[in-house]
Amino acid sequence: MKQYGLALHNYHDAHKSFPAGRYIVEGIHDWMGGTFALLPFMEQMARFEDVKTASKVAGFTLWNNDSLKGVIPTLLCPSDGSANQPGLRNDQARCSIMMSRGDGLWNVNVDVRGSSLDMASRGMFTNMNFKSFGGIPDGSSNTVGFSETVTTQVLGDSRVRGGMVLTETIWDGNSFPPPCLNARRPGFPSQLRDDSEYWIARQDNYPDQYYRGNFFWDGTLEHSGFTTVTPPNTPLCMWPYAGGNGHIALNWGPMPPNSNHTGGVNVGFMDGSVQFISDSINWVIPGRDQHGVQTGPSPYGVWGGLGTPSGGESASIP
Repeated sequence: MKQYGLALHNYHDAHKSFPAGRYIVEGIHDWMGGTFALLPFMEQMARFEDVKTASKVAGFTLWNNDSLKGVIPTLLCPSDGSANQPGLRNDQARCSIMMSRGDGLWNVNVDVRGSSLDMASRGMFTNMNFKSFGGIPDGSSNTVGFSETVTTQVLGDSRVRGGMVLTETIWDGNSFPPPCLNARRPGFPSQLRDDSEYWIARQDNYPDQYYRGNFFWDGTLEHSGFTTVTPPNTPLCMWPYAGGNGHIALNWGPMPPNSNHTGGVNVGFMDGSVQFISDSINWVIPGRDQHGVQTGPSPYGVWGGLGTPSGGESASIP
């Protein structure tokens, strides 16, 4: 993970900003992730240039591009047993390292720049927002930038660490995020519920959305991001809605980092340091719904405060 942090800093030296969590690359894709932008700073310039060259050929698609296949060592966590295996679709390279969206939840996969729904200030790597060190007034040593995930092993992965649950009970208008914390299968705490209220993400009409960490280049939250709303190693939870062409689309939800380490996860801070964060880190359930919070201190305690680069908190690791 330290190599990932070094790549971020080298990118900043070259571009005077960090990459956005999701951004548009004309002619390639409008959901490219910040990790793709870092390839030249991970000794992966050949992959980066090959994709740009291939994109100029008629019929180009990222899904079948050979330059996106294989293994990229800098992106793998040794504790993730699946990370060094080909991805579930077309053998694409996996990525165990996720970029922080902080405590921003609403419209995390939608470009809402400048609107009343803009969550850009709530995390380091948000949609179409290229922050610099000047955009971290809370301090780079107190701001989370990246962490880890257990990548999805199979479509319909039922593990709390590696799978994802969809639920329409994620928000009842008053309480959030407690419904997501109830997503563990009763009697089987390492497994997700799969019933009338919570169902394991595995829809065949758009399965790509549910391959956590299987598309390193994709900038959507479910593929390459995490939030600092619920504690590490709690269930990943998204609210589904009917998208175009019958697809089930995902728009928002708490996606905490997770790992196979005992008791917590490794977290990279914007000063380049990597620290172990316990599952029991201080966090708060707000007294009322706060999923659309845009400014000010995080309502989610220390863990939430570490995710915001400009929330004005004095949050630090205990």
